[in-house]
Amino acid sequence: MDPRVRGLYKNLLFATRQCPGVKFSDAKARLRKAFTEELRIGGVEDKLKQGDFVFAEIRALIMLHKYRSMKNRHLDWSTRRAPSCAATLPSLLAIPTTLPDLPNFLEPPTTLTEAIELYGTEFAFAAFAALAVVSYTNRPKGWARTDILSVQDSGIAGLGLFAKQPIPGGTVLGAYPGRPRSAVEMTAKAETAPLARQYVFRTDDGRYLDPTDIEGKPCPRPAPGPMWPADINIALAYANEPPVGSAGPNASLEDGETPLDILFVASRDIVEGEEIFIDYGKSYDRGGYKKPV
Repeated sequence: MDPRVRGLYKNLLFATRQCPGVKFSDAKARLRKAFTEELRIGGVEDKLKQGDFVFAEIRALIMLHKYRSMKNRHLDWSTRRAPSCAATLPSLLAIPTTLPDLPNFLEPPTTLTEAIELYGTEFAFAAFAALAVVSYTNRPKGWARTDILSVQDSGIAGLGLFAKQPIPGGTVLGAYPGRPRSAVEMTAKAETAPLARQYVFRTDDGRYLDPTDIEGKPCPRPAPGPMWPADINIALAYANEPPVGSAGPNASLEDGETPLDILFVASRDIVEGEEIFIDYGKSYDRGGYKKPV
């Protein structure tokens, strides 16, 4: 299957989980039918464009629903009054049932100045909500089992990832870290920070996970990008691939719940102190590797 088709299917499947008023089981069945039957009619490129458009529409609906929910949580915008639940406060607090006059900013605007202030505030709130959604969507991702893994000096290349204790085969070691970037964004960054090419992973939907800073070095807060307050664990970024003549990789890459989830999974039992090895593929540049000692 074309990786773009698989990535689009995962994107749509994940989006339907967040879509309000949509039963996930029904949406999943319809998606499966669309991808198994409708792709046979017409070219794949046309269907990909149509699918990307549908995905963008679903994301827009989700953002609109989140914005309306946040707005309605603080104010009943149909009447410009305080939320209806405020009417129950007097009985709950055993105070007189008459409510005081509402603040002026909750009343309908009567002058141009009041209208500018009111709708300007609403616009600023909407802009802030949109910025928050964008920051959350593009936040750095990834995690690692630091209880069983550690980063140490490696005899292969610089630092490496090692087992702190015996790890049974099939154990999920974590999800590869990084900030999601488009191909255009990643190409632009690689021109100024070529070292970043050694650490990025390409996802099924064509994006890249970049765990590096503006110099191309692994960093818990990958840059550049929208501000995000939390650090990510970048231990998996130090996993090397096995040297020539060794027993080969002891961990494999598997898909997670979303296209941005690239899981590291132990492919066999790993002993304490053993270095974790991943196969990076034929196109990876191995010029900086040391010879095994």
